Amino acid sequence: MPQLRSCQRRRAPLRFVGAGLAATLILLATIATPAPSSAAEELWDTYGGWAPLTLAATGHFRTEKVDDRWWLVTPDGHPFFSNGLNSVRPTGTVDRNGNAAYLDTILAKYGSEAAWADAQLARFDSWGINTIGGWSNLDLFAGRAPYTVSLSLADHDVATGRTDDFWAPTWVDSVQAETVEAAAGKANDPWLVGYFLDNELHWTKDFRPRDQLDYYAERGSPEPGKTHLVNWLRGRYADNFAAFAADFDTAAGDWGALAAATTLTDRGPGAQATRDAWSGEVADRYFAVTDAALAAAAPNHMNLGTRFFGQLIVPEVLDAAARHVDVVSINWYELTPEAEALVGRVGPRFLPTADTLAAHRSRADKPLLISEFGWRATDSGLPNTWPPLQVVVATQQERADRYRNFAQCLVNTGAVVGAHWFGLVDQPAIGRADGENSNWGFVTEQDDEYSALTAASADVGETGYAPAADPTWVPGACTPMGPQPSAPGPEPTPLGAATPVVRPAFTG
Repeated sequence: MPQLRSCQRRRAPLRFVGAGLAATLILLATIATPAPSSAAEELWDTYGGWAPLTLAATGHFRTEKVDDRWWLVTPDGHPFFSNGLNSVRPTGTVDRNGNAAYLDTILAKYGSEAAWADAQLARFDSWGINTIGGWSNLDLFAGRAPYTVSLSLADHDVATGRTDDFWAPTWVDSVQAETVEAAAGKANDPWLVGYFLDNELHWTKDFRPRDQLDYYAERGSPEPGKTHLVNWLRGRYADNFAAFAADFDTAAGDWGALAAATTLTDRGPGAQATRDAWSGEVADRYFAVTDAALAAAAPNHMNLGTRFFGQLIVPEVLDAAARHVDVVSINWYELTPEAEALVGRVGPRFLPTADTLAAHRSRADKPLLISEFGWRATDSGLPNTWPPLQVVVATQQERADRYRNFAQCLVNTGAVVGAHWFGLVDQPAIGRADGENSNWGFVTEQDDEYSALTAASADVGETGYAPAADPTWVPGACTPMGPQPSAPGPEPTPLGAATPVVRPAFTG
């Protein structure tokens, strides 16, 4: 991988490869390119792509399936595995009192935010990190590292799950305006990988007891989304109000009165299927509008989806996303057994994550990006009490071991094009505004590195590129994350639409 160009250095020695594989790669590069000035230099393009394998160069990042394996492709036309890091910013995480301890640390240590950014690029080279992920300060790294942009287009209330009315012309106008604003000055930036549309949107019932059918039903009769819902229900039930009333209790006695009704209560066996189908309808509208707006504002850059909550995706919403996005992004953390049991009790038909998202991969022939993941450890001394859903391990070495194992499982699939750890810096012990107080970082608030974890990150870079670099590569041993059923589950429902969810706290 080349240096993520901190000042003078344009390229770096090999850092993604161990000693044995390094020798093999240098030999391959020597064979592929007669008398190179530097074998290591010839292995990587400017953006960190694997140079010995040449694909079409378009001047911007894109995706391509090569020998039944999805890859991101660099602007220069080479395979790229995005080993990313979220929340790369000099403030770290501001605590609940408004203090930024990490900013105080780095100003004392480096003298300025710019000098800190240069130092992080040098660190990233040694850590194997090649992408600036979500929630980051992008200006400090402009023109020096591949990066992503995070949007917030749905006007999403995390606590309730409500969003704006996706059929309202005012919302469509706002999406167009926001994408134009976000893309300003970036139209031809080759370092921009793509845009995340939103984060962990709420599509169906989860730890919040209401879903999109409830939210649209409670809208007033003049609202465009409510009008669309009534017309959609008439179509779904073939204009038979009695059939609809067999599934739902409502104050309305006919279709004409349904626009004024504000609640729908499940009654019959078809109610849940209708809720799921409506989630798919809402998702398809959302992804159609946002994709069209992004394509108009940023035609050279990818649509990276909405960072689904990994365990809370239903078929209808996944199907809707796959019809529109370039990459399906998923925030996927290992949950505690208690949290996994809760997921199983809340009702909808969430796709199982077993066998490294096998159900998702079989449903959508799209590249997947793990847009958030990570583990926290007790030996950090941090409380690690919020959020309560994710696993807490004992030691930093366990964090590192799980990181390596997870990456191997992802690469084995042939569908995952990258994984972005959350995040660079630990959260404050007293908690940020929403209470998160965990050891997610690569470094402490004193800027001390967790060396076991960063060594694992460098190994992950090697793992990600191995299928391109080694012609004899075969999937490596790994233990898939999460519950693994001992017997096959039911067949997925026919291709249609689907549903994800959100953490009980904002992300960043």
